[in-house]
Amino acid sequence: MYQVKNPKVVFDPYEYVPSWGESDIELNFKSNVLVLNIIFDDEETNKETCLKIVFKNAFFYNTESYPGVKGMNSVYDYGDSLSSLIEFSESEYKAAWEEHFKGLFQLSHYKIFFLNINKSVEVICEEFKVEKPFFN
Repeated sequence: MYQVKNPKVVFDPYEYVPSWGESDIELNFKSNVLVLNIIFDDEETNKETCLKIVFKNAFFYNTESYPGVKGMNSVYDYGDSLSSLIEFSESEYKAAWEEHFKGLFQLSHYKIFFLNINKSVEVICEEFKVEKPFFN
């Protein structure tokens, strides 16, 4: 069992997503880049909008239903910020990936829960960036 703890909020999507939440998510992976699209209806225009989080050098990602059957061999300390992107400052799982690459990469361990659609997304990567909403 890997210990995963000390979460801190690194991004709150509800700065953009309305209080009623997302309508869907999409994951696209290519060339070690994972793109997470958070799809929601814009409050002002009522048009479908997308907030994009790009994870660079993503060596592991997982999505699962939440609540649901746990698929990872990890014990998590989530804190109280389930609907934000959280980074675990202590992650034995992340450390195992760094060891696998013999210290070539400095990685981070992230997780976010989407409570409206009952999904979670977890990523081990080098860095992430947020691209502001755009209309589909």
